[in-house]
Amino acid sequence: MDEIDKGHKFQLKAIDGDNHQTLQFVKRIGDNYPYNQGVPKSGTTNQEILRVLIKRTQYLETQKSHWINSICIFLYRLAIYLLELRASNRKNKNLSILTLWEIENRDVCPKCGHINCDHLSVTVKDTN
Repeated sequence: MDEIDKGHKFQLKAIDGDNHQTLQFVKRIGDNYPYNQGVPKSGTTNQEILRVLIKRTQYLETQKSHWINSICIFLYRLAIYLLELRASNRKNKNLSILTLWEIENRDVCPKCGHINCDHLSVTVKDTN
């Protein structure tokens, strides 16, 4: 992994081939982001990457089951919860998520990327 833009853009090394992949996190500029410099960039969030890891681990579990997979999924869900708790605390709000169960399937706000925000009511996506 190479860091291209500190904290925001990464080039990921590939295996089974030479193709590298770029991972771009959202980059916002302003008073709330004192260390961000340069041009704002659209991108993803830590929570979205964790959602990918949950889906990937669930898939791997179907390939070849292992008890560690369920622990990894729990920890990814806990990390999403903690990141959402941090965001709520920064906005002086109470986090209204009561369970980690399928936290990765909750709707996220298209404006801020969070589950618990003033822009979006908290709902659960239909996973069928």
